[in-house]
Amino acid sequence: MICRYIDEYQADGLLINSIKSCNSFSAGQLLILREVEKRTGKPAAFIETDLVDPRYFSAANVKNRLESYFQMIKQKRTSGVAHEMPRTIRSWPRTDGAEDTMRCFIGIDLGSTTTKAVVIDEQQNVLGRGITNSRSNYDTAAAIAKQEALVNGRFHLFREKLSTTGALNGALDAFLAQLERDFRLEQYLEQLVDLEATCLRNLGTAKFGDATAGVGEALAEVFRRLAAEAPALFAPGAKRKSDFFRDIAGSQYLATGETVAREAGIRYDFLLNVFDRSIIEVENRVYADSIRRHLLAALERAFVALPETASRRAAVEAPIKGILDTDMVETYIVGTGYGRARLPFSKEHIRSEILCHGLGAHMMYPGTATVLDIGGQDTKAIQVDPQGIVESFQMNDRCARAAGATSATSPTR
Repeated sequence: MICRYIDEYQADGLLINSIKSCNSFSAGQLLILREVEKRTGKPAAFIETDLVDPRYFSAANVKNRLESYFQMIKQKRTSGVAHEMPRTIRSWPRTDGAEDTMRCFIGIDLGSTTTKAVVIDEQQNVLGRGITNSRSNYDTAAAIAKQEALVNGRFHLFREKLSTTGALNGALDAFLAQLERDFRLEQYLEQLVDLEATCLRNLGTAKFGDATAGVGEALAEVFRRLAAEAPALFAPGAKRKSDFFRDIAGSQYLATGETVAREAGIRYDFLLNVFDRSIIEVENRVYADSIRRHLLAALERAFVALPETASRRAAVEAPIKGILDTDMVETYIVGTGYGRARLPFSKEHIRSEILCHGLGAHMMYPGTATVLDIGGQDTKAIQVDPQGIVESFQMNDRCARAAGATSATSPTR
């Protein structure tokens, strides 16, 4: 009967709402779903809610499933429509004196724990990737992840251009590795200065009484030592547990602060209090205007660290500065992920992560038929057709901390 209704009404699919507190009503629904899919070829979806106890389900997960399902339906409707790629306008180096431009396409995945970004050129080549912790401010997380991807894209272009010029004669990998370490050092030092200024400002409103002056002196000493120790954190072979500023600065500050507090005879928890009030402000700032300055300063550091490259400075410096002068134009941007509704751009640019995973896996690995996504909030099993269009998916609403359990049970649900 259901199959006949789907045919008569020319339905695009079947959506089943399972009521968890009514076992007799819900019994056999998954079998019905599979049989309808088999007979009609139409995609079906399964959501779980309850009429009595809201603890049985998550409204956010239900919304995520519905959005993903309806976007999948829309994608299947338009899968036969041809889409013309924008024409390529990249041409560098320029010979007419005009500023060089390069059109880019950016994707942002705002997840529950981390936010990722990718930059693609007009030939669908991945130029750069970026990642940051999602933090409390989603707008900032998206901006920083995009900034990191664009920086990573610059380094990709550095490598591409320098490899064609042969300016480094076999030393390309070592030079670019040094350049990136020095760039990260420059970024870290700027944020350290910002963190110190923020701590001192917050100290002014702290209620430490007569200890306030001593805490201020201790803060100055802590940051003096952190700045002195910074180059070692970014030296060749240095081991860092994280690349996020909050994690690096936090671990260094806690260790150094304890030592300084003991030496100065002040309470360690005062230093912790000031840090906790300040680090959130600093990690929610975007330092996009400093990127070029940091790259140029890093270039100077790299030539000093690798003196054997000094004789080839002009041949190395020219293409790097040329790429820095290239404007990477954001032609189109797409957002996905668990927090996609919070991304700071229009709804037309938002897509379900299920569709993005399916098409992305197809683009990177054309033979892909099944994609498993074990995330921080749920686990998804996605089936795609030979064109990368999602045919069906199943997802649970369990935390992926038990990744082995979710990967074992999700595909069979």
